[in-house]
Amino acid sequence: MVFVFFAASGLAFGIPERKDESEEAGAYNVTRTVKTVAGLNFVVEEDRPIEKVGSIYRPIDLDSYVAFKFNKLQAEMEQRFALQEQKITQLTERIKALEERLRVLSQTSTLSDSTPQPE
Repeated sequence: MVFVFFAASGLAFGIPERKDESEEAGAYNVTRTVKTVAGLNFVVEEDRPIEKVGSIYRPIDLDSYVAFKFNKLQAEMEQRFALQEQKITQLTERIKALEERLRVLSQTSTLSDSTPQPE
């Protein structure tokens, strides 16, 4: 009777069934791999380190892993930002050089227009 109740409530409330590892990895866009440390196999994300706490090996906790990912992202963003700043500086220098060249050419053009031409 209790089983029928839980089965019916599962259908009524649409409780999703548990996904296997490959479906879950695809849903969260992660690549999981098997890491072997001290003869122990861990199915974890490729970049998730395994740590030793006391005498127990385990993947780093979720908070540390998320902080690790955000620090990695921040470093990448800072590197891209520095590269963009460098490109902006180069483009600004080129624009200034072109403005100076245009100024010199316009002055030369004005001088040549004001000098009388022999006929």
